[in-house]
Amino acid sequence: MTPEEIEGIFRALPLEVTYGDINDRVRFFSESEITGGFVRTKTILGRRIPFCHPPRLEKYVMTNVEALKKGQFKYREFWTRLGDRVIRVIIAPVKNREGKLLGTLEIVEDLTDVVNNPEEVKKKILVL
Repeated sequence: MTPEEIEGIFRALPLEVTYGDINDRVRFFSESEITGGFVRTKTILGRRIPFCHPPRLEKYVMTNVEALKKGQFKYREFWTRLGDRVIRVIIAPVKNREGKLLGTLEIVEDLTDVVNNPEEVKKKILVL
């Protein structure tokens, strides 16, 4: 795959991802064209993970990242509001095939429609 194809795939996803390496430095983030998560700029690349969040959340973020790195959880899930939008955030450890920890991944999804219109979403469920 070409870098252009990989970038296009990430832009097409209905979610955004941010990857922090084993040293808790942000190495990658995606920007979805389908849904808007949190505002990010290229200045977060190389920055320590807690410093990419509002100051009131820095300790909370790192407490959860450290718990993941220690294997206390398979992943952590959080829900928050961003204006009138309902956002789900999942953080998960990233490991190689041998189970060695490589870093952490933050996945951000805008689930406003799911939360605000559950009956409409239920109508869209297909039984395969």
